Amino acid sequence: MSENLFFCAKIVSEKQDINRQIGDFCFKPLRYLFNGKTIEILNGSVKSEKPAFRGKTLPKTITCLLLCIPGTLIGTVPKLLASRIETKTVKLHFKTKNITPICRPTTPSVKSTKTPPAASSPQTLSLEIHAPMILKELRDIPLSTSLKNHYDGYTSSGSHAYKGQAIFKGADFLVRHGVMHTSFVSLNVRPVIDLYRELGDERVAKLTAEEIIALEVSGLYHDYGRLIFQNDLGGDTHDMEEKGAKACYTYLTEKMGISKEIAVKARDAILNKDIEATSPGALKNKCIFAEVLQNCDCLAVLRADDWEFDPKYLNAMMRMKAGDFAKPDSSAKVFELIEANKKFLIALGDSPFDMKSFTEPSQTFQGHFSLDAKQRFETAPNCYQLMKDEMLKFSLFKKTKWPD
Repeated sequence: MSENLFFCAKIVSEKQDINRQIGDFCFKPLRYLFNGKTIEILNGSVKSEKPAFRGKTLPKTITCLLLCIPGTLIGTVPKLLASRIETKTVKLHFKTKNITPICRPTTPSVKSTKTPPAASSPQTLSLEIHAPMILKELRDIPLSTSLKNHYDGYTSSGSHAYKGQAIFKGADFLVRHGVMHTSFVSLNVRPVIDLYRELGDERVAKLTAEEIIALEVSGLYHDYGRLIFQNDLGGDTHDMEEKGAKACYTYLTEKMGISKEIAVKARDAILNKDIEATSPGALKNKCIFAEVLQNCDCLAVLRADDWEFDPKYLNAMMRMKAGDFAKPDSSAKVFELIEANKKFLIALGDSPFDMKSFTEPSQTFQGHFSLDAKQRFETAPNCYQLMKDEMLKFSLFKKTKWPD
């Protein structure tokens, strides 16, 4: 795929890159000879794809044959220097749409006698494919006029630099529980599982790859009910959680081919992630699915503007306090995950509160909030991948066991 896009695709976007333009011009003979394509990107997604040339003539073919090698040699360097962002967008487009890669040699159609791959094969379970489709489903729920008015009249509270400011004014997307929040929760599933593994929790060692993916999908759907009820600034309700749990189960079983047994665990994780808050002692027998999801959702308080983050609410810290882990004295590992996420959210412009370091009290993480930055992520079709790319700039997340 990468070689095909590199040599045989001309990518056109609103923000043209001079290096890409030079490279595409030099590769024009190559695209002509090998049936390349012109791909147009608009607002972070592929708008159209069409053949670079329609019809061939003998004079043009001879000319392109003569210019192909020198053009390719000259154009390779600027192509290598061109931005990779648009290329990632196009790659994701082809994976999502399951389109044959550009310039792949065509062969006559032959009826296959092989058994088709299972619905739950690694390829079809990839979040790189499913996250954009799930986020589109969430984003397509229109924002009510009353919620927009609520944003305009809202002023940030808490003891921080943004206190008293109308930081959500003019927003036309879910500012607290939109696709950025759901992506954040989903992206933290694997780091939290790695944390539990380091703390000696045997339950995470038994999780299968399919179960972990189902958990990631539950992260994407856990606040689906908020969108349905247009409740972005209020608290959770059982009705909202039921909506998200049902939508998660339906997607896992009908769109991804996940077994009902695993889909039930992901569904119940949404329903039971906060059960210990209302039922004393519930943490003792809490399912690992719900516990992982609770930690991920609780870490998102790092991005709140009205509730200062306290690590004691994390299930991981509760477990550690109760002495349930094989390595009970590893609070530094939890703090490391907290602070990595704080830095990550600040980089995104989605964490207003200042926060003192838990490992070095003399250090303070300066909060940063930008409605414009949030809008870019919230409205980007590939929001999940953009956030993952930003996340992987931090060393702790680079060490996370991500799927190949």
